[in-house]
Amino acid sequence: MENQQRAPKRKRNNTVKILLVIILAVQLICMIELMILIRVIAANKESSVAAGRVKENSATVGQVMENGQETLTNDTAVGKIESQNAQQDGSEDWKLVLVNKWNEMEEGYVPELLELAEGHKVDSRIADALMDMIHDAGEAGHSIYIISAYRDIDKQTYLYEAEVDEWRAQGYSKRGAEEKAATVVAVPGTSEHHLGLAVDLVSSEHVELDEGAELTQGYKWLVKHCHEYGFILRYPNGATDITGIIYEPWHFRYVGEEAAAEIMESGITLEEYLDRVE
Repeated sequence: MENQQRAPKRKRNNTVKILLVIILAVQLICMIELMILIRVIAANKESSVAAGRVKENSATVGQVMENGQETLTNDTAVGKIESQNAQQDGSEDWKLVLVNKWNEMEEGYVPELLELAEGHKVDSRIADALMDMIHDAGEAGHSIYIISAYRDIDKQTYLYEAEVDEWRAQGYSKRGAEEKAATVVAVPGTSEHHLGLAVDLVSSEHVELDEGAELTQGYKWLVKHCHEYGFILRYPNGATDITGIIYEPWHFRYVGEEAAAEIMESGITLEEYLDRVE
């Protein structure tokens, strides 16, 4: 009789144990999935694709509100940028420095940087022109955001290797993936972002870094007026063989007003312009 009473108890105990094991296993799986999700989110924040997420990565300096008033996010915003040109080399050559897949940046070069909003930095000599351009675009009804500006070698390396991994995942060989990646993300040491003279800009109408940017009114305004501030569309459509980089309607480079006017009016690249003036 006693054994008969113990049997159901043992059965219940075994059932409870099994349930506990299942619960622990589910918790462990959830923890693993959460860790993976956190890593993916962190990686996406650093990737060029996630760069299009304005709330996380874009600079709000120069953002224009509906009433036409600009939003100033820190002391380096429009009207509060102190010119540091006097501290720089008086030569004008810096404006036309050529960095591409065939011309690496001078080793160890780091520009004198000025920090704007959201941690974005540029060569201090172009800060006023950049902020004037963003501000004036806002006055014309276009909210323009900085997605990326100066990048050091480590940041560029991260972005390049992530791009290589994407091509490898599509079945490309290591060499093939590296070649493909280099047309989208410059090989570390060959990116204009190292100079602090290049910025990736998007309009609030389309915040992704893809060809859809060219359909926005903000982009059209930038292409029409950027030369007035010394900027050019650096990687125009159909010029990959010359620049080494795919068409990027978001990438603008400072070259100075004189060179910018000729480049944009002639529809040429920086490489072609330098060939003309040499």
